[in-house]
Amino acid sequence: MKFSIRPYIIFFVFFVAGQAYGQNQQVIDSLINVVEQGADDTEKIKACLDLNDLLIRSDPDTTKYFLNKGLFLSKKNDLVDETGMFYSSLGDIYVIKNDLVQALDNYLNAIELYKVAGDYSSMSNVYLNMGNIYLTQGNFSISLIYYNKGLKIADSLKIERLLPHFYNNMGELYSDLHNYELAIDNYKKALDFYRKKHHNPGAAAIMNNICQVYIKMKDIKDAEEYLSRAYKIYDSISNKKGLYDIFINKGNIEELKGNYEQALMNYYEAHKYLDNIGEMYFGPASSLYAEVYTHLGHCYLMLHDDGKAKEHLTKAIEKARETGSLELMTKATLDLSKLYETEQKPAEALRYYKLYKKYDDSISVERNRKAITQLNMQNKFSQLLKEKEVETLKYREQQRRKEIWYLVTIAGIIALLIVAILLFITQRLKRKNLKLEKEKLSSELDYKNKELTTNVLYLLKKNEFIINISNQLKSLRYSFKPENRKIVDGIIREMEQSASKDIWKEFEVRFQDVHSDFYNKLIKKYPDLSPNELKLCAFLRLNMSTKEISSITFQSYNSIIMARHRLRKKLDISSNENLITFLRQL
Repeated sequence: MKFSIRPYIIFFVFFVAGQAYGQNQQVIDSLINVVEQGADDTEKIKACLDLNDLLIRSDPDTTKYFLNKGLFLSKKNDLVDETGMFYSSLGDIYVIKNDLVQALDNYLNAIELYKVAGDYSSMSNVYLNMGNIYLTQGNFSISLIYYNKGLKIADSLKIERLLPHFYNNMGELYSDLHNYELAIDNYKKALDFYRKKHHNPGAAAIMNNICQVYIKMKDIKDAEEYLSRAYKIYDSISNKKGLYDIFINKGNIEELKGNYEQALMNYYEAHKYLDNIGEMYFGPASSLYAEVYTHLGHCYLMLHDDGKAKEHLTKAIEKARETGSLELMTKATLDLSKLYETEQKPAEALRYYKLYKKYDDSISVERNRKAITQLNMQNKFSQLLKEKEVETLKYREQQRRKEIWYLVTIAGIIALLIVAILLFITQRLKRKNLKLEKEKLSSELDYKNKELTTNVLYLLKKNEFIINISNQLKSLRYSFKPENRKIVDGIIREMEQSASKDIWKEFEVRFQDVHSDFYNKLIKKYPDLSPNELKLCAFLRLNMSTKEISSITFQSYNSIIMARHRLRKKLDISSNENLITFLRQL
């Protein structure tokens, strides 16, 4: 019997990088010291990401602590891409902890941030992980949507480290939908990538998956061929998780042949590797224990060893409940029902049979949903083929029309050439006149700009004079009698207010005379600009410095800086774009 317990391969890309570090305690201690005591947030953020690479498998709780710390720092510093990385890594942690709801929530946050940052490579990786989650839940339609989104990005950007994962997982999806042809096709695409890169562990994993499909098809010969090739690789590199899968599949093949004693030997061999699987497997090991116990219990049942069958099937149900595997619980409860029936214990037999029916009914509902999903996929594929045929017919019709137009065009070109020569002569004269007119206008504009600049300099000097008088009065005000101070303060205030209004009115008249369309264009494009912001735009249009604007407007230097910052936001200008250049181009 074959039970497909889906391998957790979501973090394979990251796991290889993590193993390269090794568990170097000195490096870990150094990074923790940077996070806890470092002065620079950028260094702390990088250290948190490095700690994630080093500790994600061995100590997920500690990793989660540092990821949350890095998330806080990246948000505080408005680092969009880094914030996305922390959300994505937290999603990885929650998958390891089997909290898939929290994992999806973090992945969705990461996607939104990667879109803003334009980090499509990381977005593709998150789509892969989200597709994997929905695949483990049996939600194939949504899983396929995320796989296709991620695959489209990975294919367009040629991200070869992700492409085989997409093809492998889509092979798994089609295998679950019993579309074995598409499953093997996708698996072989993944296998080709790993062979080109000489990535033996990856190639062995794909071979093992292809073997599982052939087992489902009851094609023992092809199954054994791929299994043998995968075993050689896993054995040479002592990959315990891979060897576990090999011996599970060997047991499945022996069960197909009816060799239950030989199957038992293979399942016990798988159990031996499972006990020592260690860090070679991401995900809950209970699913693997449930699988092997179910196989062992079934074989003992077939060999009429009721005691051992009962022992292993009970363990299988216990482990299967931890992961919610309906398939394994269905098989184990049915076998236990049969076992108690042979022992003439009808009450126990009925209890387990009812549980079997409950789980089997749930699987039937799931199968119906799968069938509908597959039918919808087939309909969409048929629709795509029809659309392709229509496109082909349209293309042929367009080609025929083009041939006719070519003949008409050649005849028209001759007539157009004659007209073009006449137009060329006429346009040449027009361009000459237009050039002279532009030179005249440019000369006038240069003169007006110089006059306006002179006027602005005059206004600046005038402002400086007013400010100097105002400052002198302010410095002398305490030497006046108390009853005269209010009078002096009023004079200072009136001078500054009167001068400011007069200066702006005179400047605005002259500015509009030179740049008459500037305000119209600015208000039409940005109607929400306030009068003060329009003034600021005019000053900047003349390439005035912050200090000069401060002097002419009686505002502090810092106030002008803040006003420029707010203006940038209203005009939706990035920090890399020059504000003055932007305004001059209007």
